[in-house]
Amino acid sequence: MKGTGKQRNARFEVWGVNSTLDSVDVNLTIEFYSISSGARVSHVEQSTSLLPNQSTEVWSETDYSSPDLLDTVISVLYSLPNGETMRSAANWPRPLKYIDFSNRELTFTVNGEEVSITADKPVRGVILDIAGDDDSELEWSDNGLDVMPGDMVKVTAKGLNGRTVKVNWYGNDFGSSILE
Repeated sequence: MKGTGKQRNARFEVWGVNSTLDSVDVNLTIEFYSISSGARVSHVEQSTSLLPNQSTEVWSETDYSSPDLLDTVISVLYSLPNGETMRSAANWPRPLKYIDFSNRELTFTVNGEEVSITADKPVRGVILDIAGDDDSELEWSDNGLDVMPGDMVKVTAKGLNGRTVKVNWYGNDFGSSILE
């Protein structure tokens, strides 16, 4: 990152990994969010092909500029042409300890074995758990995930069996949020 007056410039590269023996066509959505406000400040959408059994550079921005790169998170979503999400990732400014993660306004609901999570501002490292110590025969489809504004992240909890779900995330000073 280099400074130029009040604007700061940075270079970003996005790579995709395909471990199969065939090329995979994907739709790529790259979104830039203000961490403090939750506003989407920029986005890019494109289609590309991930080459077989290798990493493929799918996007590069050589001169992205912003007044506050330290308040910007970049979210990348890979999806198949049928809309199925393959994988998502987020790149946060470092070190995280200087980011104010208060007032994330994260909400979640449980419907059977499905937990749905939304947030008004970007949230880092959402951890799903259950109340108590007995998590036997419980399997989460995802955990330790990031949630961006406007996203509805759905996680399957096989074997939940009506147990109470707890949710916590990086920088949550108030402990776990519990849904009874």
